[in-house]
Amino acid sequence: MKKFKKNFFCLFEFIILSLFIFSYKNILASEPIEILSKSAILMDQKTGNILYEYNSDQQEAPASLTKIMSLILIFENIENGNLSETQMLRCSKYANSINGSQIWLDEGEEMSVEDLLKAVIISSANDATVVFAEEIAGSEQSFVDLMNEKAKKLGLKYTCFKNCTGLDEDGHLTTAREVAIVARELLKHEKIFKYTKIWMDQLRDGKTELVNTNRLIRFYPGATGLKTGTSDNAGCCLAASATREGLSLISVVMGAQNSDDRFQMSKQLLNFGFDNFVSVKLENIQEEIPNLKINSGNEEYVGLKINPPDSLLIEKTKLNKINQKINLPKKLDAPVLENQIVGRVLVSIDGEKILEYPIVASKEIKKINFFGALKKILLNIIDF
Repeated sequence: MKKFKKNFFCLFEFIILSLFIFSYKNILASEPIEILSKSAILMDQKTGNILYEYNSDQQEAPASLTKIMSLILIFENIENGNLSETQMLRCSKYANSINGSQIWLDEGEEMSVEDLLKAVIISSANDATVVFAEEIAGSEQSFVDLMNEKAKKLGLKYTCFKNCTGLDEDGHLTTAREVAIVARELLKHEKIFKYTKIWMDQLRDGKTELVNTNRLIRFYPGATGLKTGTSDNAGCCLAASATREGLSLISVVMGAQNSDDRFQMSKQLLNFGFDNFVSVKLENIQEEIPNLKINSGNEEYVGLKINPPDSLLIEKTKLNKINQKINLPKKLDAPVLENQIVGRVLVSIDGEKILEYPIVASKEIKKINFFGALKKILLNIIDF
């Protein structure tokens, strides 16, 4: 009997503790984010949807968040064959003269593209960044012109680059929202994760130690990158990326007063996203879509097909409230082209439409000609 009571109370305590932890997690998820920076944003990496923002369109100095755009151009050149990771690049007199964070490249020193990437991504080395700029465009200024061209292609309105490193300079500005857009573009180059997930490494046969300036890589579960930035004008900044259970997030914090604040607020933003949102795959409703009747066609019906989006970002509380509605005409006049959009699937959550995707014809249906119509009539007479 005593053993039974002891086991009963242990079970009771476990249930109470579990309920407390569950409630505590929900309380944390609903608490407002403590503002520790001048601006901030949280974006879903796959869709670009904004989950949280604060002064996200306010122009700020970006410091080394600038290098996110520099890295886009670098990885584009690697992927199109203009650079290879084993290629050796030489440090110029100008690159050697660059101030700020660096790996102390000597004029004339050669280093591989792979090691230079480690220097830029892990240690935010300005001298290594300029080496890339000169190799790709001939000069830092020409490379900066390419950066600004890329900014326009991405639709950025409040971003202007004056250098490729992020050193403070009048007019060198961007916003948290546009940093997130640039970060999302960079993360499309999957090879970047080979470098952004490194916590510690070495260069020059172990003579130069590298420690990632983004300590979330070491201490935040699911962290995948991305870039820190610090300067007198910018304060402390961080663009962070993380993935958990299929949900990938990008947070940007700009203008924090100190390094601890930028990491603390970044964690708050990412926690908010992971606590409250989930990435789900839509149910495939292909079997529910009927063939479509065709008027005056060489065939009477056409099969239909759909291609649902890979994933859908929703609030966890609405996980069981997803509805898909098929919107199709009763019939369609020929001709019909293969992959022609003939209808749509409307996706709603709790009655609110959030997206739609097309229903297309699986093959071409031509308009029937006179002889085809006559043949069909004769066949119907014979069958009768």
